[in-house]
Amino acid sequence: MSEEKTAIDIGRVVDEQKIGVFNISLLVFAALASVVDGYDIFVPGFIAPELIKAWGVSPGDLGSMFGIGMIGIIIGAPLFGWFGDRYGRKRAIVLGSLLYGVVSLGSLAATSIGQFTALRFLIGLGLGGVIPNALALVSEFTPIRYRASFMMLVVLGVPIGQLLPGFVTAAFVPQYGWKILLVVGGIGPILVAVLVQFVLPESIKYLVLRTSRFAEVKRLVQAMQPAIPLMENSRFIIPEPLIAAKISPAKLFSDGLALITPLVWICLSMALLAVYFTASWLPAVLQAAGLTTQQAALRAVYFGAGGVFGALCFTLFVHRLGVAAVALGFIISVPLVVCIGISGLSTTLISALTAGAGFCIFGIINGMESIMGTLYPTAIRSKGIGWGLGVGRLGSTAGPVLGGYLVGMKFTNFQLFLAPAAFLLVGSALFVVLAALCVRRFHGMQLNDEVAIHGATVMGTVGE
Repeated sequence: MSEEKTAIDIGRVVDEQKIGVFNISLLVFAALASVVDGYDIFVPGFIAPELIKAWGVSPGDLGSMFGIGMIGIIIGAPLFGWFGDRYGRKRAIVLGSLLYGVVSLGSLAATSIGQFTALRFLIGLGLGGVIPNALALVSEFTPIRYRASFMMLVVLGVPIGQLLPGFVTAAFVPQYGWKILLVVGGIGPILVAVLVQFVLPESIKYLVLRTSRFAEVKRLVQAMQPAIPLMENSRFIIPEPLIAAKISPAKLFSDGLALITPLVWICLSMALLAVYFTASWLPAVLQAAGLTTQQAALRAVYFGAGGVFGALCFTLFVHRLGVAAVALGFIISVPLVVCIGISGLSTTLISALTAGAGFCIFGIINGMESIMGTLYPTAIRSKGIGWGLGVGRLGSTAGPVLGGYLVGMKFTNFQLFLAPAAFLLVGSALFVVLAALCVRRFHGMQLNDEVAIHGATVMGTVGE
């Protein structure tokens, strides 16, 4: 039999498979890693008011603590993105989870805000590496017709994770103290690392270039399409560049991406600023207004609950409307965030406005992360997501730091929430431009990473 007859296109194997147990299990465990990630990203907002009471720290000091943690995420995202491209997505997820889990447990010994802040930086490094690689791994095993939806379901874990610190705070902090939040935040990612190591596969497109792992490629191909006949002389091909270690980040700006990539980064940064501003300071602001620890924690849960529902709904919105759904989310979020700070509103109305703001903003973020997963071909996908989240998270660094400054200046609630609303307004205007560029590049509102490949046919082989 000729070599051509035994060549198997991995891209076609992935795209022509039927969704089954293999895909669903991959999705579930990747989403679980995202849930735990979300918990540890947002738990400082629930620790903050307890530190104010226990250590007597100022809002400005807490803003710096939030900010340095996000700087760790900014560095960790491209760092682990590179690691995932070079050494495997699965390894990157395990290493990142272990790092921030162990350091979270270690931070129980911190006795000052300085020590706690330094440890939050290390936690941030690990946090930054998990979601980009989980998204890339799911993307590379999912048929293109379901890819955007699966990736959005993975990211849905982040707002779900944000709900958990509120419930842990309300249920356990009054009895066990605020350090119970760190215990949960440390054990969770360590368990995830163990599960990922023994359950999740490595990226098949990554394995194709490793000739020593031919047997693993065969097992994964048979898991996706059992009917495909495989022989010892089978040759697997990847119809796109895959040697990420030799690909410069400059590729993120080539082939029509020169304006699209920076606009994605800026718009994502605006949305993340609004999320982290609100999530970081809402519990502290509510406690300062006279609510108990339990009351403030449960009220803050509305923001995360709206985010879960919004991220889930945006899975359907983006599937049907493409980039238009994210544009609408940006525009609607502005008045909702402004209204959160209006005094004299009923408890029910404030809760509804907070949930609505979470719905839109988390939906925006979920949609944009899905967009990044389809803008770039596999060779630079993890790099593209990593750099996008890393640079975009400049906003998530600025959000809590700005909040600490404004809280320290004794701004009213209305004045406080004008800040994130203003940045969302800027994001709305820029995303309209981004949507127009995407329509021109992809010939419609829907994105398709096959267009991004531009017909390149660089093959990697194993088993030759």
